[in-house]
Amino acid sequence: MGRGEVSAALLVERVLDVEGFRACLDLQRAIWGFADEDLIPARYLNVVTRIGGVVLGTRHGGRLVGFCFGFPGRRGAEPIFYSHMTGVLEAWRGRGVALGLKLAQRDFALAEGYREMDWTFDPLEARNAAFNVAKLGAVADEYLHNIYGASSGPIQGGLDTDRLVARWFLDSPRVRGRLGCAQAPPGPEALQRVPWALDAIDALDAPDRPRLDLDAPRVAVAVPGDIQGLKRRDLPLARAWREASREVLSHYLGRGYRLVEFLRSGPGGCHLLERRDASPPGEP
Repeated sequence: MGRGEVSAALLVERVLDVEGFRACLDLQRAIWGFADEDLIPARYLNVVTRIGGVVLGTRHGGRLVGFCFGFPGRRGAEPIFYSHMTGVLEAWRGRGVALGLKLAQRDFALAEGYREMDWTFDPLEARNAAFNVAKLGAVADEYLHNIYGASSGPIQGGLDTDRLVARWFLDSPRVRGRLGCAQAPPGPEALQRVPWALDAIDALDAPDRPRLDLDAPRVAVAVPGDIQGLKRRDLPLARAWREASREVLSHYLGRGYRLVEFLRSGPGGCHLLERRDASPPGEP
């Protein structure tokens, strides 16, 4: 795969040499603040490129400002491409770098014959959820409890590392529509007459009592708008959100719902879950 332009001054390219792999190591420290034991080693990235995976970097003026890497995997008997890590320096966030990396990774996976790419993301990180679900068109139907254990980095630290598994059906009508802007994500009107499985107590910015008895085609799950700010301000409250959202998401995904949309709702965010039998025909 050749180079792909993100903008006139940003290029996405494959990382293939030891110097580039070590630059990715430096990015991990700068982006997540990981201690050495949590870093993905440069030699591991080197191996990834030799077993069917790919490491991609975005350069500006010769310097890496973002990277991602992934490798072959399986979901049951089906081959998938697994994207393990995507990161962008703080000064470059919101400037299309992450999108350019994911599009280049999608191009690679499609060229290799994959139809699905998976990765994990924190359901309490509203910005990541909006990017993964609303922008890229991924869905999620699996909840993982504290999958990585305690993290040394400040971004992931303080809370159990619960994750949703994003499933990106690379060539589906939904994904092509989102990426081509032909299918815009729904607005707040999508929440009309949708019951809340988890809502916020407005005056306290706290999670309300979970509702686990709903059977509607769609249910809504509230999350904080800025979990990092909430952790700094009130860590026990952030942990209460982790526990409440874990209970609700695990319950409904276990009952056959899946996450199909992420919407902004006031100062917070909202996961919209849909029963599988309510999904449009032809969607995976």
